[in-house]
Amino acid sequence: MMTATNTPTEAPQQSGIVESELLDMLQTLINAHCGLSAIHHLLDEAKTMPEIRTRFAQWEADQREHNA
Repeated sequence: MMTATNTPTEAPQQSGIVESELLDMLQTLINAHCGLSAIHHLLDEAKTMPEIRTRFAQWEADQREHNA
């Protein structure tokens, strides 16, 4: 008789949320004294990790431009 196991299926890394990477991004926003609006902008309607990475990269570019 086969028994069901509760092992989670792994989502592909390219589209699944990578918790440690997301935490690093959020910590970066916090360290830069950004408010909830920056976090909301990062995550708003983003459904995949690549979308979040793109938004974060844009935020970083904006910060570099602002600080130059």
